[in-house]
Amino acid sequence: MNTVQKQFTDDATGIPLIYAQLPSSFQCRARLRQIQKGNESSLFLQGMAVSDVPHRELLFQTGDSFQDERFINESAGTLIPHRLCSASEQLDEYAMQFISQPLQLYGHYDLPENRKQKLLEEAQIVINRQLEAYMRTAQFSQVPVSIQCTETIIDGAMGVWSLSKNNTTMTLCSAITRIGYTIVITANVGLYAMPQNFGKPLTSWTIPIVIQMVSDGQPDEETIQTFARFVDSYTDSQELKNYTVQFEQQVTDMMLNQAAMSAAQNQSMINQVLAQQNAAWARTEAFGKSLSQDLDAFRAGLAANSAAMDSFHAGMHSMNAGTGFARNPETPDDRIQRWRHESMMGVNTYEREDGSTYEHSIQADRVFENNLDSNTHIGTENNFDDYVPDGWTELNRKK
Repeated sequence: MNTVQKQFTDDATGIPLIYAQLPSSFQCRARLRQIQKGNESSLFLQGMAVSDVPHRELLFQTGDSFQDERFINESAGTLIPHRLCSASEQLDEYAMQFISQPLQLYGHYDLPENRKQKLLEEAQIVINRQLEAYMRTAQFSQVPVSIQCTETIIDGAMGVWSLSKNNTTMTLCSAITRIGYTIVITANVGLYAMPQNFGKPLTSWTIPIVIQMVSDGQPDEETIQTFARFVDSYTDSQELKNYTVQFEQQVTDMMLNQAAMSAAQNQSMINQVLAQQNAAWARTEAFGKSLSQDLDAFRAGLAANSAAMDSFHAGMHSMNAGTGFARNPETPDDRIQRWRHESMMGVNTYEREDGSTYEHSIQADRVFENNLDSNTHIGTENNFDDYVPDGWTELNRKK
């Protein structure tokens, strides 16, 4: 089988995109375009090569990207891979999507060795780009983060099928390559390190290329070798590599600008909320200080007024000492004044056996005085039994 190196050139720009080995009879073309999926932009490569004798159509294009998770086997305590499907299973799905006819599997094959080596190089490039993008966006994190790739998986598959279409027997050859990588982002919060996805490693998968070829006739060694040679020699041009780097840099810069704008807007909103809260706290503090000063002045006025009234009634009591009021030490005016004083000061008046008095908070139901120190008192609440402790005398409340 004689092959030559074919160049696949972009239809619009004339830039070389792909180099690969094919028989000289193949005519080649390709195109590279940007596509938008939701908020994400990406490059999409398509190419085809056609030969008339025998009639063969070879097509290749950028594959899909997807994610799968690992889960913890609680009984074994180990991480178990849980992927959507194997490479050969996913290859079968692509084949069935490509040809809407019943397919008869001729055989599955390993990828050619040279393709595997190139896939290793491609995987390192993909992972380095992802790590760089994560690290650049991590600068907007509110806490320190560490980013690392903990696992790299490369695989792929090649298969051959036979089919019948319009009473004609045909051969379908198909191949895919896959790159899987697990990136763990850990946020360092205080003394703890918390993985972004709560400890479950998240594996991302990308399918760099899907290659398929339809050929007239039954599967044979020459057809399979032609296809395998193309898969083995498939190489991105340096121009395509440079353009891909520039494009991904632009996408990353755009994402960073959006993140920076979002962070600035969030910080502005936070600053506004903090300013409003600080102003509210300042007003509350000023009001509380003013209220405290007013209450202090009010209490001082009450105390002064009460003291003045006590002094006035003491003078009146002294003046009435020679009258009939002297037989009752507390006159009706005295009692009214005492009640007024008690209500303003929040106290009750208790009387000792010698006629002297003691004031105690109204919170107490009963008041006891130490027999050895008339300045030491205790008050009890909620009708504290009928028990009188030794060494204490209960004072009677004046009515």
